[in-house]
Amino acid sequence: AKAKKPAPAAKVAAPAAQPVTEMETTQTTTTTTTTEVSRPAAPVRPQAAPARAQYQRSSDEDLSLGSRETHRFGVTVGLLTDPIPSMFGFNVGYNVTDFFRLQGGIGFISISESIYTLSTTNFTGEAQVFVPNLNFSPVGLIGVGYLTGTISGAIDDTKTAGISSSSAYFFLGAGLDWQTYLGFTLQLHYKIVIANGGSQGIPGLAIGWYF
Repeated sequence: AKAKKPAPAAKVAAPAAQPVTEMETTQTTTTTTTTEVSRPAAPVRPQAAPARAQYQRSSDEDLSLGSRETHRFGVTVGLLTDPIPSMFGFNVGYNVTDFFRLQGGIGFISISESIYTLSTTNFTGEAQVFVPNLNFSPVGLIGVGYLTGTISGAIDDTKTAGISSSSAYFFLGAGLDWQTYLGFTLQLHYKIVIANGGSQGIPGLAIGWYF
């Protein structure tokens, strides 16, 4: 008897492709969108920090200025032998630095008595030195002057600090100087005049304003 041929093996069908569901599509879209939104922000440019630091340094420098550097040019009125040896006068000053000032002045004396007549004008120039960054400061000074006018009769030398008419003189002194940040200034000095081989000390007072 003939042997029976084995039956051919049944073909295994390939698995059908699974359709993409709407839920999966939504999840994919959501994931993509979330990834785009969560990107890190761009870093801040570092140039801004040096700019702030530079501005801060500039502000510190302004705050470090003393009152004599803030207001350099000024005018004062002499109420008591300032400029020496006047009874009344005016001074013009310039603060070269916070601790050094140059000053020039013009003063007048006018006295007419039965025994003497005194009518003079004097011009002075002086240099003043202060303690740096100190608005209310001790001051040392040195200067020269010239006095001209009429001096006649039995006059006391103290009226002119021993200075004769039409002569130059030298003086030095010390005192206190106060200049505020607004510009107001108060000056109190004691000056010693050296003239005609002698010397005399005279106090002085002046008030004014620096701009």
